[in-house]
Amino acid sequence: MVFSLGGILLCGLAFYRRKLKTPILLLSSAAEQIACQNLDFQISYKSGDEMEALCTSFEQMRRTLRENNRKLWEMVEERRRLQSSVAHDLRNPIAIIRGYAQYLQMQLSRDEINREKIDDLADNILETSRRLERYTDSLRTIGRLEELEIRPVSLDFSELSSDMKNDFLLLAKEKNLELVWENNIPEKNVILDAQVLYRILENLIGNALRFAGERIEVMFFRENGFLAVTVADDGAGFPEQMLKEGEAYAGTGSDREHMGIGLMICRILCRKHGGKLWLSNSGQGGGVVRVILAEGKYSGLSAGSRTGENTLTEI
Repeated sequence: MVFSLGGILLCGLAFYRRKLKTPILLLSSAAEQIACQNLDFQISYKSGDEMEALCTSFEQMRRTLRENNRKLWEMVEERRRLQSSVAHDLRNPIAIIRGYAQYLQMQLSRDEINREKIDDLADNILETSRRLERYTDSLRTIGRLEELEIRPVSLDFSELSSDMKNDFLLLAKEKNLELVWENNIPEKNVILDAQVLYRILENLIGNALRFAGERIEVMFFRENGFLAVTVADDGAGFPEQMLKEGEAYAGTGSDREHMGIGLMICRILCRKHGGKLWLSNSGQGGGVVRVILAEGKYSGLSAGSRTGENTLTEI
């Protein structure tokens, strides 16, 4: 009996050292690193038995936690940038209303203002308040976009491109601007959410229509598994502060504020579709916006970059 028990213990010890010790140490170390909020490691154990399956499952759990952690930080960063943009864009209309109110108060105290001037000041304050109201409506839109579900489907891109071109040509004609539309995608079918693409172009072309001098160019092409779009105009281009800081706001004035909101909406839509958005100014000084969207179901992989993209500003 003593020899039997001793043999069983020795066999158990040998089995532990050969089959269990290494994977248990790996899993224990991994659990400690996860407890310390460190997810930048990998678990790899090859044995062809149940312990390999357990380590593989643990590694899949680590990858899922890391991806969820990345998305959470992206959401926090998105909120921070949105708050920065809101604070910047609200400052101007609030300052205008305060200035009118202070001027009106001063003139009334001196009894040096007539009825006509009071009416003019009231109209200006009312118009500025309408701008604030439109801005808050845009913020509600941004909040709803965060809950939007992307629904990519296979569609005829040449037909979609033609339909969008006809719509935006009407807008360009109203502004007496030339719209150059170039589709360089040879494949007939692509997989994407057409509503998301249309809404992105609606904002980008809407911005270009306000700042273009005579011409707007829209070009589609494929790049490394992504659908790429560029929208360029021949206007004054993006402010240097925007290109330097990579924030989605710009300058002062109602047009600049609207552009910031439009770009914010485009950025959210691009990221939800697995893509990115870049800003730059052309050699002639006009603004250029470049967008890429992941084709098919967004898998969570980051959109890649290409050579020369260091000259662009990602927002």
